[in-house]
Amino acid sequence: MTGYKWPLRPLFITFLALMVLTSPALAEDLASDAAHQVQGQEASSGVLEERLKSAGFGAAMRLVASLRGAGADPQVTLNGQAEANLPQGEAISRVEVLDRMEGMSLKVVQVGRQTTARGPFFLQSDRSDLFATMALWAMGQGKAATALPDGSVQVGPFETSEEALRASEENPDWNASCVASQEESGGPKLYYAVLRVDTSKVQVDPVFAGSYGMGRAPMSFLSQMSKAVAMVNGGYYYSAYPIGTMVHRGIPLGRPIMGRSAVGITQDGSVFFGDGSASFGISNGEWTLPIGDFNVPPKNGNLSIFYGGAYRPGNQALISLSVKDGIVQDAPQGADFTLLANGRAAEALGSLNIGDTLQLVRRFAFPAFEGCRLVIQGGPMIVENRRYVNRSEGLSRSIRERRHPRTLVGIDEQGLVFLVIDGRNGHSSGVTLEEAANLALEEGLVAALNLDGGGSSQMIWRGVTVNVPSDGKERPLPYGIGLFPR
Repeated sequence: MTGYKWPLRPLFITFLALMVLTSPALAEDLASDAAHQVQGQEASSGVLEERLKSAGFGAAMRLVASLRGAGADPQVTLNGQAEANLPQGEAISRVEVLDRMEGMSLKVVQVGRQTTARGPFFLQSDRSDLFATMALWAMGQGKAATALPDGSVQVGPFETSEEALRASEENPDWNASCVASQEESGGPKLYYAVLRVDTSKVQVDPVFAGSYGMGRAPMSFLSQMSKAVAMVNGGYYYSAYPIGTMVHRGIPLGRPIMGRSAVGITQDGSVFFGDGSASFGISNGEWTLPIGDFNVPPKNGNLSIFYGGAYRPGNQALISLSVKDGIVQDAPQGADFTLLANGRAAEALGSLNIGDTLQLVRRFAFPAFEGCRLVIQGGPMIVENRRYVNRSEGLSRSIRERRHPRTLVGIDEQGLVFLVIDGRNGHSSGVTLEEAANLALEEGLVAALNLDGGGSSQMIWRGVTVNVPSDGKERPLPYGIGLFPR
């Protein structure tokens, strides 16, 4: 005869609940124990934050507090040990903050003591082509613009960092960041965030500021608006438009830059890296027209493509038509893209009728990109086959060889990886591209591509910006790379 085992745990819980209901004294004791436990957790949190602050790890301290405020329970290690295991008298040289959610994990590392920046302050820009403009502005402000040997331009001096940042905001085309003339340092310093993504569980999609090409917005706004679980800044841009190849849902959004590397992601989450050079056109089966302009009115004789919501009826051209699911339609509302043309291109476009079939032609130097729903051109590629590669891909020496904040996208053995490295501030010196590659290799990346950096470098996790943008606040961006549960 087989006996039946009673579920003792549920019976005990039921008995305990009855005791609580019938015994006010027991209920008070349990409530008191729970309160002491919560107070103990709060005390532990306060001890950690005070310990990090006093050791000069203010950036890590603020991150831990922000993540806890967002409802997370991050794991913190000090010098590679659990927080509770590090003796009180031992100096802290490295802090790691770890957090996870479905399909993604975050690791933030701060190394070295925090530094104190002292003025006077300067604005530093890689836009040497705007030197004359900067010099005229500086003269009007009683300041100077200096061309540095590495090709960058320095404007100043400013008495405070706030004054320098205001000037940067007034002149967004400079793409300038504030630098201090003096720093008091306690040793080497680095702060970076690593976001690992399982693309079989997480969808990667750009999130644009309003309708495409309508402007720029802080990434925190884009993240909140789209309900992205995480977000990272993307590739280079000018005004509200991407510079270089960008393909979203199969539609080209940016003019390719020949020889620049890119990342591509397929619908099923496969990730590819290669040459982002490309050409685009349209074909009706009898003729093919090259697309010469992207989301701007066409130049004389050219054909321009506008992505969905980017088209404005006020754009002038001899002829325009819209395409939905490969069929010419009579209105731009809901279209996949709209075509504008003048000159010879307008003659060919004018031969089409509503209901005709029109194919978007995409030709990539790297054929795997033709099967990708998302392609973003950055540059240069800095890690291939687990090795540092030294390429310029048309970027200046000052961008490649000076220390700057950086954003990288790459892959490791498990999947997609984003890496954001702080710089130009008290807690992190930034990195050269070679140093960025070495850091990527230390983190196990097999391949890594440089994206837009400087004040644009930003990563958001659970609604919290986990790094400290070098402008001292968020830089408005035309789009962010959003991560969403599939």
